Amino acid sequence: EQYAYYYKIGVFNPLDNGTLYNDSAADSFQREPHIPHFELLDLEGNSTGLDFTLVNIHTKPTLAVEEMNALGDVLNWSENYYGETDQIILGDFNADCSYASYDELINLTISSEEFIWLVPDNADTTIGGSRCAYDRIVASSNLDGRLSGNWGVDFAVNDGNVSDHRPVWFDIIRI
Repeated sequence: EQYAYYYKIGVFNPLDNGTLYNDSAADSFQREPHIPHFELLDLEGNSTGLDFTLVNIHTKPTLAVEEMNALGDVLNWSENYYGETDQIILGDFNADCSYASYDELINLTISSEEFIWLVPDNADTTIGGSRCAYDRIVASSNLDGRLSGNWGVDFAVNDGNVSDHRPVWFDIIRI
């Protein structure tokens, strides 16, 4: 497994190389989440004062619900480590079809009113015959009003040679 972040230089500035969540005590994840810290830049390339962490996760399909439930611990750890409350969880949640039912998803900690799910249940983020919304983006806030709500699945990028999933994206408003 490898985690990657594609972002526009001059729009976002990485504040570190990220860190893997230390899951040795609870052993809640087969693949530990990777958490980098970014800041949003204005049109002149200066800091807007908005910084946030990304929590990249790839759940084990058969443990998807349990691993998504454990994300609350990751968010608490990340907030203490970075001193940052604006967090965006993204990646392959396996949050659909046979791995997670609607009832299981709505009962997750990250399904409370505090969180904004950008990629909805009816999205198809996979390649092939299935029609599942495995890949998700969930924000812990509206990023100081900069979360536009625009999101999408990039159908042009992945022809199946890299992954059986398509890239998902979202917009943040620059001032």
